[in-house]
Amino acid sequence: HPGDGDAYFKAAVLLDEKLGEKEKASEYFRDALYLEDLNPRYHFRYARFLLDAFQKEKKASKHFKRAVELDGRFAEAHLELARLYAGELEKPEKAVKHYALARAINPVLRDEALDGWLQSNPSGEKAATRQQAIRLPGQTDPSAAVLVFVTGATSGIGRATARVLAERGCRLILAARRTDRLEALAQELKTEHGSDILTLHLDVRNQRAVDEAVAALPEAWREVDVLVNNAGLAKGLSPIDQGEIEHWDTMIDTNVKGLLYVTRAVAPGMVARKRGHIVNISSTAAKEVYPKGNVYCATKFAVDALNRGMRMDLCPHHIRVTAISPGHTEHTEFALVRFDQDAEKARIYEDFVPLQAEDVAEAVWFALSRPPHVNINEIVLSGTQQASATVIHRSGRGVF
Repeated sequence: HPGDGDAYFKAAVLLDEKLGEKEKASEYFRDALYLEDLNPRYHFRYARFLLDAFQKEKKASKHFKRAVELDGRFAEAHLELARLYAGELEKPEKAVKHYALARAINPVLRDEALDGWLQSNPSGEKAATRQQAIRLPGQTDPSAAVLVFVTGATSGIGRATARVLAERGCRLILAARRTDRLEALAQELKTEHGSDILTLHLDVRNQRAVDEAVAALPEAWREVDVLVNNAGLAKGLSPIDQGEIEHWDTMIDTNVKGLLYVTRAVAPGMVARKRGHIVNISSTAAKEVYPKGNVYCATKFAVDALNRGMRMDLCPHHIRVTAISPGHTEHTEFALVRFDQDAEKARIYEDFVPLQAEDVAEAVWFALSRPPHVNINEIVLSGTQQASATVIHRSGRGVF
């Protein structure tokens, strides 16, 4: 079929490996890439062919680079680039960077010669862990650090997400209400990772404050690439006839209106630039209602609907939208807030192993780090011992 890139690719491989017809294989590889330019595997295989058949190092490097642009975690492509830079292309800094990346992604990959290079430059491996691996649709400079705006950044999933993104070399705008915690987190990430961070003392429930904060961002911080709408909470656990109106208002104002206010302030810039990614931290409470969870579940059902609506509205502008919906998650303040700081009532995780905040942060990173043509619409995750909101195998914490 003339439009089937995979057919051209398979024909090229057969012509190369079985028939030895290098020129014809080269023609078919080019046809495959013309039809399937977004396939990193095709670029990788064509680059290997160019090296083996024609010793074309510079042209091969172009396609290896294209492979890692499309998939930042393509370890084999990083390794081949490292070998080229260490050899014919004579670019030691780039060789160290790509070899360290290959090893960080897949420790099984080894090259004795490059091991020596890495040992002679110990900063290379640390730099690699901070190497930018997010590629956004429309991003023209793949080496530029992505700017991420995280709400509710001082605890739980927000804090864990900030740490994961700092480790990967992102620039961060961290927003939260508690200034002391905010500054302490910023200093921690700057010290540990050399992160570039801007802090915002912000309550997402206050529309005017949100608008003013975003409008007043310094010039170097205005082009937000990624928004993580993390700020959210649960208040109370009561049947609908006994619910406290104040609790309802707090949940609706934070989980729904706050998410809307921040999105409305940040999204127009993404639309103007034709690039961006919005990640909405939701919950398995967006998928099923449980007893006494009435209004909290309603707010998360709203987040689910908003996530789908945003995806439709922003799709024409090449903006990705993702919902991350975790079940019970530890290392957060969720239970304490729900039970008004009653530590005894908040002891709900003692007889099973829930998710950790870090698990959810890694799910955020997975969605962000996909190739530009991939949108992760939603990730729903829970601990192995949690099958639903009300089905939890409380068999103890020593299982795993």
